[in-house]
Formats: sequence, structure tokens, C-alpha cells
Amino acid sequence: MRGNDFDLTNEELAIIKNYEEAHKKGQSEYFDVEDLEFIIEHYLHLGDLENAQDALQFALKLHPDSSYLQCKKARIYTNLGRFDEALALIEKYQEAGNPAHTFTKAEILLKTDHKAEAIMLFKELVDNYADDDLAEICLDIVMMLHVFQDYHNSAYFIQKGLKKDSVNLDLLVEYAVALEQLNEAEKAIAIYNRILDIDPYKASAWFCLGLLHFNLEHYREALDAFDFNIAINPNDTIAWLQKGHCHFNLEDYVPSIKAYKKYLADYPEDSVVTAFLGECYENCEVFDLALTCFLQAAKLNPDNADAWLGAAICMVETEDYLKGFDYIKKAIDANPDSAESYAVLGEILDKNNLIEESKIAYLHSLELDQKQPETWKELGDLYMQSGEFDQAVPCYEKAFELDSTLDKLTLLMSMAYYGIKEYDKMLEFFSLAEQTYSNALEIFLSVFPEAKSLLIK
Repeated sequence: MRGNDFDLTNEELAIIKNYEEAHKKGQSEYFDVEDLEFIIEHYLHLGDLENAQDALQFALKLHPDSSYLQCKKARIYTNLGRFDEALALIEKYQEAGNPAHTFTKAEILLKTDHKAEAIMLFKELVDNYADDDLAEICLDIVMMLHVFQDYHNSAYFIQKGLKKDSVNLDLLVEYAVALEQLNEAEKAIAIYNRILDIDPYKASAWFCLGLLHFNLEHYREALDAFDFNIAINPNDTIAWLQKGHCHFNLEDYVPSIKAYKKYLADYPEDSVVTAFLGECYENCEVFDLALTCFLQAAKLNPDNADAWLGAAICMVETEDYLKGFDYIKKAIDANPDSAESYAVLGEILDKNNLIEESKIAYLHSLELDQKQPETWKELGDLYMQSGEFDQAVPCYEKAFELDSTLDKLTLLMSMAYYGIKEYDKMLEFFSLAEQTYSNALEIFLSVFPEAKSLLIK
């Protein structure tokens, strides 16, 4: 059974139209049992219980003794939560080998927490089903099991259905969904590729494929999938959003800006994405536009800590530390557990020559997140400036452990080791510094001219 009017055949649409026109006019037009079953099922799939009940009442006036219509009545009772009445109807009108009755009974059992019995009945149904629409029956079972998040048991019915119809796209989609929910992302990707081999213009499959790649941090592959999605459906706003995220993670900020703008044209009140747009401009060093975006994001949601943080960073980059201080305080108020916000606060305090306060901010940042090589280096620099070499050394060591490529780090470590008279370590790191910085000796001796005899032999 199809879920909406766009999926119905012309013949099916005509049946629905004729019924609805007759019902609206109060005419007693004749419909056979099969058509009436279809009409009731149509409303059930739409979740329209009121019209389903009206159609059933009309149907039973025409065919009061139909066991098939009694089965539909049981389905309506099931959807209304009247399980005892539904089960009683099925037991009363059940016909041996009637798949509709078996299906409805299994549905009732599933919804009343008798899963094992329900699965047994569903298996009995599909194992003994001989008609050509077996794949559609399997699809109905799979979709019902997925409503109950039972992705393990659905596999049996997926395989059974695909054995009958290997190109059933609806079943393949449910298969991919099940694999994704079972954390089998690579297998789900393979199924989506199989779907797209069958129908390369299925935009929803491209979108889902893109999400799977994105979650695996396969940003190039995700971008390709979202681009295909957009080529098929240029107005898919969420695909534009995901395209923006892909470019962002690839540090390709100009196309990311375009994609985010496309999304924000439809969702201008989205504070989070407005802040993302600001971060793109920030990374492009267009700080005026970045600040505009960050402040707009903060206006849309004053609790958006990332927006206030971004605004503060813009102020640091443009050396407006007073405004930067105001913004970073708002960022910390919005999220007091943000290590990055305290690191930016430390930088602002340092720029205002509030060295001790800056150290406190950096230390708190590192309490929140110790895996910040640049913050360890900045804190080490402060200790170096105040001659606290014994404090600087462990900071630099931690920074080096996390990222040995930080600018001038090996040279600074050499100087800090000199300050605590660990000359072997000093020479070790000075040797590393010389390999990277041609003026390493000049810089070192400008700070510690008395070290000349140790460095030049």
C-alpha cells in the first residue's frame, strides 16, 4: 500500500476520488469489497482514522458479512488501542490461510508486547505466501518492525522480500536504514549505492548516502552525494545545509558561505547556522562580515555561546580588546564549561597586561580540556615572560607532546631548559630549532646573550 497521493496509480486515484465525491454528496454508489479495503487502507496509511472509520461504516452497509472488512475493522481498533476488541474480531472471523487476518493478528500481538508470537506469525505468513506481491507484504512487516526499532528481526523479511524482488527500492531503503541503525554504516553505503544503480535520480538516496559518509568523516564523498542531490532537486534546503557543512569541514570556506546562505534564505532564524556562516567569514579573515553574522546569531539566541565566542575572536583579531572582553564574558555566561572561551579570555587579559589574571584563565581552560597545545604554549610563554622557567617547561612539554609543529616551540623549549640549567635538553631542542628556523641562534642570544659559549663551539 502506498503512503501518499503522489505514489498512487491513476486507477487508484480514481477509486479514492469516486468514493470521496460520493461520500461528500451522500450518494450510495456501489464499491466492491476489494476497492473498499483499498480505500480504508489508504486512510490508515495516512493516519486518518476518522475517514478510515467513515469508510468502514459505509463498507459494512454494503457488505455486512465480509470477513475482509471485519479484518479492516480490527486494524482500526488496533490503531485506536482497542486491542482486546481487535483480537476478538480476528478470532471470530479468522479464515485459514487468509494473509490479511494473519497479518492483523501479528500486528496486534506486536503492539501488545507479544513480539515472539508476532514474529512467528509473520514468518509463517511469508513462508507460506505464494502470490506475486510477497515483496510488498515483507515491506509492510519490515516497516512495522522498524516502528518498534526492531532492526534485527526485520533482516529476515528484508531478505525474503528481496529474494522475490531484488530491485524493490522501498525494501532496499528499509534495508539501508536497518544497517545504519545497527551501526553497519559501510554496508548501508553499499545498499544506497545499489539503490542508485537502479535509480540514479532518487534524490533521497543521495541525501542519505551523503549523511552516512559525513558521519564517517568522508567529507569528499559526502559532498559528491549532496551535490547529486542538489542537481536533482535544487530547492532541497537541507541538502544545501549539509553541503555547507562538508565544505566547512574541508576548510573550503567560500563555497561553504554560498551553501549556508542558500539555507539561511529559507531559515533566517537559525542562530546556529548563522554562527557557522560567521565562522566561515572569520576563517576568510573578513572580520566585519564575520562580526555581523556572530552578533545576528547572538540576537537570534542570546544563549548561543559560540556566537559570542566568535564575536570575541573577531575583536581580538581587530585588536579591540575592550569589546572582546564584553563578548567573551557573555560567551562564558552562556557556557561556563567552554575551554575555548577561557583560552580567548586568557589572550584578551594578556593583551591588556593582566598577566596573573591571564594565567588563571589559561589554567582554567586547561582544567576543562587538557588537549589544547596552543593554550599550553601560550601559558608557557607567560611563565617565560615572568622568568618562571620551572613553570614554563612542563607547559611547553605538554604542548610539544600534543603538537610538535607549533611556531617556535622547539626554540622556546630550548630557552626554557636553559633557564632551569638543563643544558643537555637545551642543546637537544636547540638542534631541532636550528633545523626549522635559520635565525634560531640570533633569537636565543637576544634573550640570553650569556648562553653564547654553550651554543657556539
